[in-house]
Amino acid sequence: MVKEPKISIIANYFNPVANHRIRSMIRYSLECYTSYTICLHEIILVDGSGSMDDDLCEYCTSRGIRYLLCPDKGAFAKIYNLGMAAATGDYRVWSASDIFVCQGWDERLIGEMQRTGAWMAAPYLTNSDYISQIRYWPLQMKTFSASYMTFNLNMVTRECVEKVGMMDDRFTGNYNDIDYLVRIRRAGGNAIIVDAGQVLHVARGTSSVSSTFRLDEDLRQFLEKYPEFRTNRAGWPYDMTAPLFHRSRLYRQLMRICGRPGSRSFNWLSKLEPVLNAC
Repeated sequence: MVKEPKISIIANYFNPVANHRIRSMIRYSLECYTSYTICLHEIILVDGSGSMDDDLCEYCTSRGIRYLLCPDKGAFAKIYNLGMAAATGDYRVWSASDIFVCQGWDERLIGEMQRTGAWMAAPYLTNSDYISQIRYWPLQMKTFSASYMTFNLNMVTRECVEKVGMMDDRFTGNYNDIDYLVRIRRAGGNAIIVDAGQVLHVARGTSSVSSTFRLDEDLRQFLEKYPEFRTNRAGWPYDMTAPLFHRSRLYRQLMRICGRPGSRSFNWLSKLEPVLNAC
């Protein structure tokens, strides 16, 4: 008899100003996970707001959700890592508070991870800083080997956590994702993007109200950790064409031709990435 895989869902909550919209948003996000997760699962909410939210704690108790208070206020990685340390699942999910899943999202991610052997998977989202991950933007929403990554909703295997470890807490909330992608690839694993249905992401739903992110500091930290990714190309924060990031040599070469990230030609090229980096 095959054992049913268990999923640990770790939700990050940061609301130091007690904003009602953010509190309502996390409750709706948790309701979606409760209603639409098919596999055996546990949900862990980690509150990094700096003080306990009694109402939210009571809500979690009523819904069978574990509520943890992180002692490090606003520390993006430490909030997630506290939840990961408490997780018991075969698959573990890091989730932002502005993610709303749909029926069967978990089975689709697990199915593609098992098919490809990937250690980490993220779904296409309605909104993402990684344009190739935006739902319906690519020519075809194939499962593909990611050349970039965002920490919005990410499923990892237990093996991944054991071999790669936790998030690097030296980053304030930027480049944690790219750092983790680099570490997965260097450990011999892969990370993929999967069509898991209509997964809604309300971009900057929390950070637009409260944030401790320091982008310039995180980029400096990233390039100090990985000096091999430094680049002199105008508009490029790091060498996005490094071989480690790409399954397709052709896609890497086309990126070099298309100019700076965010340009029209660069964005249109991203439509091809799921095809050229398909797995």
